[in-house]
Amino acid sequence: MNNWIEILIKSSALFLITLFLVRIMGKKSLSKTPPFTFVNYIVVSIIVSLIVTEVVTNVAFGLLSLGVWVIFPILLDYLSIKSKGFHDLIHGRETVLVKHGKIMEENLLDVRLTGEELLRELRRKNAFNVSDV
Repeated sequence: MNNWIEILIKSSALFLITLFLVRIMGKKSLSKTPPFTFVNYIVVSIIVSLIVTEVVTNVAFGLLSLGVWVIFPILLDYLSIKSKGFHDLIHGRETVLVKHGKIMEENLLDVRLTGEELLRELRRKNAFNVSDV
């Protein structure tokens, strides 16, 4: 069989498999995804590309690694839903930046945000006065 026909068939099959797997991983807007989820989508697409272009010569090993990169994030999401402690470990804890109308400068350092950036974000949310927050 010609190489281009083989690549076309593999690409079509892996496209459908990837579509199915990404749907299983969850409907999340890319603008609101945590960085790890975004990296996970990229790794899944790279693994699929490596399988299609036959850089990964053993398709079973490629599908096994693809399965790991799909199942582990689903498992982590499930565990983080069931356990608050696990959720904080995976996604981090929320940090209070404004308390009783005062900017918590030590917390700004923790989240690596400047006061100016915080004020800019507050203005985007129509909060023009810190004491209103």
